[in-house]
Amino acid sequence: MITRVIHLGDINGMSIYITGCLFIIPFCFFVQDIVTEVYGHIFTMLMIVCSVIVLSIYILLFYLTAMYDQSDNNLISNITTVMPKHTIALIVSLLVGGFINSFILNKLRIKLVGKFLAIRFIFSTAIGEAFFQTITVLISWYGTFHIYEVIPIAILAYIYKVLFEIAMTPISVAVCDKLTPDILKYRDMND
Repeated sequence: MITRVIHLGDINGMSIYITGCLFIIPFCFFVQDIVTEVYGHIFTMLMIVCSVIVLSIYILLFYLTAMYDQSDNNLISNITTVMPKHTIALIVSLLVGGFINSFILNKLRIKLVGKFLAIRFIFSTAIGEAFFQTITVLISWYGTFHIYEVIPIAILAYIYKVLFEIAMTPISVAVCDKLTPDILKYRDMND
């Protein structure tokens, strides 16, 4: 998913590409925000660690099955040579970006006494996604593309992810209101 690059076209001589993570990662941050707000920062970190474990098992199984599939060696070779770098990028980015997103959201909840949920969602996601995107680009594409080719991809991906969060914020707020019992709405669940 993260190694799949789709060329959208050229704008003013600049090629525009997207990757598969452009669709998955915003949804992950959307879910993380809800889990952090309803169940607390600790549960979100457990969810992220479980995601990393499942991803690692998936990659391990992919490599084990790829060793025995000889039907198209070029295809498997192309995937398995770039996948470790992209997998490491995704794991580090999820851990760092997810932690920062959840931590900021949790601390803002305490500081703002549970108010301004929509702003907290958008602000924490904007910061978390900035870390996520920067780490992903630096690890995934280092040595593959020139920096001037990667920066437009990173900026467009970041803008898309933040706009996704803004668009989904009313749904996030509604889900949080539905899931959070009144007695817990303004309490820090991690103290």
